Amino acid sequence: MARPSEGLPHPLIASLIAFGSLLVATPSPATLFVHEPFDYAAPSILEGLGATGQNLSGAYTPVNAVNTLFKLRVSSPGLDYGELVGAPGARGHKVTQFGGTGPGDARIALAQPVAIDSGQAIFFSARFTFDDSSNGTHRASIALVDDGTLDEIAFGEPVGGIRALRVAAQTAATGGTLQAAGLDRAFENGQSLLLVGRYLNSPAAQGDVLEVIGYDTARANVLPPSYDAGDPNKAIHFRLDGIDRLNQDQPGASVPREVKPTISR
Repeated sequence: MARPSEGLPHPLIASLIAFGSLLVATPSPATLFVHEPFDYAAPSILEGLGATGQNLSGAYTPVNAVNTLFKLRVSSPGLDYGELVGAPGARGHKVTQFGGTGPGDARIALAQPVAIDSGQAIFFSARFTFDDSSNGTHRASIALVDDGTLDEIAFGEPVGGIRALRVAAQTAATGGTLQAAGLDRAFENGQSLLLVGRYLNSPAAQGDVLEVIGYDTARANVLPPSYDAGDPNKAIHFRLDGIDRLNQDQPGASVPREVKPTISR
């Protein structure tokens, strides 16, 4: 996932930054598909900003019309990797919500869709600060969406639950129903986590795997050199089996064509 010019040491860890920088990539030999560090003037409203991240196209648009108070904002300083050992240097800013009582969201198109060949996987990651307190920001999540079929995979905080985290898929290939794996009380208010996900496109029907692991940035743990769901230093691990989304060998297959960050208070 890393670009050697940026000195990122972990080819299977992509990094999005209230959340910060987003990367989507393949394993070694690393191909970086998407990188959004939110490197825009801060403070500013995300909606209407022309995207400058890698493989992003056009300007951010709202998913739902909300008043200005609810809109997502680029703010400073950005999130970093805290005490994690072997992490790359942070860059860019973060996205937060100034106020309101409902969700703020935005979407941005990919210049080139991200296709996953049969038997291959992509990896994605983002840094989040989660806070479900009365003064916190809730439902911080990111979705990778096919804007044609509306199929999506998502990770982060769901609408319901108590300090909950999950990984989820909602696709036509699996009947259009939401499938998710996660846990309540998965974080403490104000805790920052690096979430790293993997989507494996199996050649077998309903054999795809979607999973996410998380690292507490306040702990001085050494990040592994590659994605490792069995890493004893991880803080969380959720796995969703038996799904179909991105099988390129099936007619009408869907691929991620846009990114949709969401936060609410």
